[in-house]
Amino acid sequence: MQGDWRDAIIGSVAGVEGMVPGGLVLLTSVVMASAVVRLARRRALIQELAAVEMLARVDVLCLDKTGTLTEGKMFLEKIIPAGDIFAAAVSVPPCNPRDVLGALAQIESSPDANLSAIASECQPPQGKNWGIKGAIPFSSIRKWSAVNFENYCTWVLGAPEVILSHFLSASPLMLEINQYTRSGKRVLALAYTEHEITEQAAISLPELIPAALVILGEHLRQDVAETLQYFKNQGVAVKVISGDHPHTVFAIASAAGFAEAEFCIDGRDLPADPNALAVLLEEYNVFGRVVPEQKRLVINALQKRGHVVAMIGDGVNDVLAIKQADFGIAMGSGTGACRAIAQLILLSNNFKILPYVIAEGRRVIANIERTANLFIAKTTYVFALALVVAVAQVPFPFLPRHLTLIGFLTIGMPALFLSLSPNTARAQHGFVSRVLRFSIPAGGISAAMTFIAYAFTRQIEPMNIGLERTTATLTTIGCGLSIFILLARPVTLWFKLLMIILLITFGIVVAVPGPSHFFALVFPPVHIWAIIVILPAICFAALRTVRRTLFMIMTFFLH
Repeated sequence: MQGDWRDAIIGSVAGVEGMVPGGLVLLTSVVMASAVVRLARRRALIQELAAVEMLARVDVLCLDKTGTLTEGKMFLEKIIPAGDIFAAAVSVPPCNPRDVLGALAQIESSPDANLSAIASECQPPQGKNWGIKGAIPFSSIRKWSAVNFENYCTWVLGAPEVILSHFLSASPLMLEINQYTRSGKRVLALAYTEHEITEQAAISLPELIPAALVILGEHLRQDVAETLQYFKNQGVAVKVISGDHPHTVFAIASAAGFAEAEFCIDGRDLPADPNALAVLLEEYNVFGRVVPEQKRLVINALQKRGHVVAMIGDGVNDVLAIKQADFGIAMGSGTGACRAIAQLILLSNNFKILPYVIAEGRRVIANIERTANLFIAKTTYVFALALVVAVAQVPFPFLPRHLTLIGFLTIGMPALFLSLSPNTARAQHGFVSRVLRFSIPAGGISAAMTFIAYAFTRQIEPMNIGLERTTATLTTIGCGLSIFILLARPVTLWFKLLMIILLITFGIVVAVPGPSHFFALVFPPVHIWAIIVILPAICFAALRTVRRTLFMIMTFFLH
């Protein structure tokens, strides 16, 4: 009676322990942590561990022009006085525009790329006549900044089509501006007025007198074309959303080899209706003069279409978009607010490492799915065997030590191998359903083969519980390795080496007296070995057939 209670407790422990896929949680955390370390070596800082999963699901990448397609550092090419543009005489500015630009760059506490480029070429004016009564900082919504001098009127620097909107599109000034923007240059207009402009009255500007055009340039990243091509090959749509002039954005995108840059949409023409905006976003890929709130609406519209969206930015005007995106990426040189809310920071400001970042996320999630198949298959066949032996009223076919050996040879080592293997498959919705579609049939077939081997051994070798459990254990190991072989495709050199190690370990445990005694195994006779070899082979063939059938069914319904 005491032996019966002892056997019942051992069988119960073995059954319950085998049903819990405890290693899956640990392995998932380890794999994600290893991805963080890998990315850190590439100067990419992951700020949230769970963000690795979202990396794999990204199918739309939104980016600003400056700092991604270009190197991000502006330089001043030239300053064109308004008098050089108009054939007719124009009003002479009250002071030198270059001095005004130097003063504007000096008073800004946190100069942007434009003012930094201007400051490098325009020295601040000297003397007491340059007293300042007030200043209005640049706003990405207004598209201009202003300063009120005590002796030299009020000066405004900003987007030409905003501060000089009273000029006709066919005027010499606008034609000159278009010439430069179409060549990929950033053009700022410098204008002045006798009227003082205050923060409260900044909603509508008075009619300004043009003084000069400021032409800024920037260098394309050398490898941007390869990076964009990678995203295209991987099925990731790229959307360029910039605050620059549409002509400038289009020229830069085209020069970067962005094949989808067929036309640039002006942000001022974007529809307010989310559905209409979503339709437009599916058709076009390049957008200029987009304000921060519009960037957020663009990402929101894409998300409502079922896309997983990543946003790259570096400035305050990108914060709303990065916050809205499923995965936010900030440049290391970006603002503090931008870096604080991003899930990933590119410390080296290097756009070309993004393909590696995306590939790493996909590798992690795809491999976690493969390892989950192993763990859930084990849970399935242990659960199925527990039900069958309960109905058949026979002893449980495993001891806890048997499941330890099975777990090491068919779950532990294979799962570690799968989790670290290369994998470029893009993560898709339906993770749980795909795992269950594979692991439940795999576990069910493995349980059937194991029980057949167990029952057959009980018939031909009765009253030999040690041999019966050995047969069940070795058959399960064979079926588990069959599952691993299917999941580890394609076959690589490392896979072959691992299989050799597993088979050698298997042989040592079965044939060497010390290990075999520790794991309570009995060396089977020849006719039992035939069962141990044939049934896993049948399991492998059945698994291949089931997997192909399920693939054909899913393909039929998806198409």
